[in-house]
Amino acid sequence: MADSRDDASDQLKQWRSQRGSQNPDVLTTGAGNPIGDKLNIQTVGPRGPLLVQDVVFTDEMAHFDRERIPERVVHAKGAGAFGYFEVTHDITQYCKAKVFEHIGKRTPLAIRFSTVAGESGSADTVRDPRGFAMKFYTEEGNWDLVGNNTPIFFIRDALLFPSFIHSQKRNPQTHLRDPDMMWDFWSLRPESLHQVSFLFSDRGIPDGYRHMNGYGSHTFKLVNASGRAVYCKFHAKVWPHGDYPLIPVGKLVLNRNPVNYFAEVEQMAYDPSNMPPGIEPSPDKMLQVNYHTHEILPKERYVCFAGRLFSYPDTHRHRLGPNYLQIPVNCPFRARVANYQRDGPMCVSDNQGNHEKYL
Repeated sequence: MADSRDDASDQLKQWRSQRGSQNPDVLTTGAGNPIGDKLNIQTVGPRGPLLVQDVVFTDEMAHFDRERIPERVVHAKGAGAFGYFEVTHDITQYCKAKVFEHIGKRTPLAIRFSTVAGESGSADTVRDPRGFAMKFYTEEGNWDLVGNNTPIFFIRDALLFPSFIHSQKRNPQTHLRDPDMMWDFWSLRPESLHQVSFLFSDRGIPDGYRHMNGYGSHTFKLVNASGRAVYCKFHAKVWPHGDYPLIPVGKLVLNRNPVNYFAEVEQMAYDPSNMPPGIEPSPDKMLQVNYHTHEILPKERYVCFAGRLFSYPDTHRHRLGPNYLQIPVNCPFRARVANYQRDGPMCVSDNQGNHEKYL
């Protein structure tokens, strides 16, 4: 029976098998000092009080007390994978971004799938939209494309987003999920009906992350080498395909699971304002607030959704600190960062050396 378990259940067994006859590591403190005894605390005699000099204990407990970081307000429960994006069709007539520069080009990426409303320990099987976020590590910096498994959203105005999420969270007195709060909000916002109908279809309970659609949520502006701009939805929203046919671009290949969940998934941070040259914001309200540009499609075609250009990086600075882009999974390792952002908590790079600090 044990041999038929899935890989996740057998992770510890597989880890032990991979180590084989390798000698066990010597236990150390966080500073790398070898530890002689990790099973007994130092006391004054067998029943006496603890000794402050027991730095093995204080090192262990002080770190333990600080293990948790703030949970994501939304999309807290998730899973990640790594792989690459490969261009299969030429779209350089629309976009000059180097990620698309020739057929066959591969760009490493990190992807995170998630539920939306539940906490980090919530169930995978709840009826809920699924998040679908991709980080492309391009030579022009990171490109973060965030989205869901549904092509529309519940609201059309940025100001409503906190209230919408509060209605999906726990009742402030009972601390239980409250259907009355959910339906009260939805019934008072008729624009939510389209998304609610998707939510209560099979899209709301997909058969795992391997069997669901992905949509880029926002409208973007693509600019080619000649400066010509077009608006783009990365898979399709609900525009009529007869008028706006889908244009294939490439394929995603996921071929590596995270080695450590916290380091590579919990600290993974997506920011839709990370856009390489050739990909720009549109007047999409859900993407931003008060961005002005010339019209290319009729106004009624715009997706009117709210403020993620600001709220996403602001959340990461709160959860992970102002230097969250130095964390390896978020680092734009294929581009050279050159700006005047210095110092701050947990600066672990060279802090841009001895370059001047001002423009």
